[in-house]
Amino acid sequence: MLWLLWFQAATLPTGDALPERASLAVQGDYLLLRHLVAVDRIPAGTPGDLRLLRAPDNTTRIELTEAEQVELLHRRLPTARLAPQRRGALRVEFTRSDRAASPQRCLALNQPVAAGDAIDAARVVSAPCEADRPRARLSYDHAARAPMAITALAAGSYLGPVAVPAALPQPAGGTMTLRTRVGPVTIDRAATLIQPGRAGRRAFVRLSDGEIVAARLADDGGAQ
Repeated sequence: MLWLLWFQAATLPTGDALPERASLAVQGDYLLLRHLVAVDRIPAGTPGDLRLLRAPDNTTRIELTEAEQVELLHRRLPTARLAPQRRGALRVEFTRSDRAASPQRCLALNQPVAAGDAIDAARVVSAPCEADRPRARLSYDHAARAPMAITALAAGSYLGPVAVPAALPQPAGGTMTLRTRVGPVTIDRAATLIQPGRAGRRAFVRLSDGEIVAARLADDGGAQ
């Protein structure tokens, strides 16, 4: 099934834990480009405050291997060839921003989920929050920005108060149709996602002639 992209002009920017682990203190909810890359190594015209990931809800600490840091940088800036300024694994401590208190919302699966699968809103239903109820074992998929099942989970498995995205991103390698309008003329070209892409957001795609452009995945997958 082909997904539809709308062209948007953009300037393209030209296992085991390690014995020692660097630490990074972050004020707020987001890990930014300048947190991982030295300021003098950030490409000209690229903001140092570019968001790389948001800390999962109810989490103040995450740990990233060096390979995961490289993957985050490549996913956000695939043509820049950036490297983390710290070698090895990194522990990130978030000082979360204050938010208005709201009732806790807990979730359970409405369908079976295989080990390694990310979980979005289509796979869950609201459930009563029960402190004594066993929770399913979850990890976090940084590419999908979603909780991920560590083991196969049955329908009805209790997840607890976790946050899930409305939908998972389209995976890299997916075939797209890039639609460009020039006045009354509409031009469709085949394109391939080179990074995960979300509806309504820009993603880098490669055209059949090898050119890389930034385009926006259509919200409804159809013509606008």
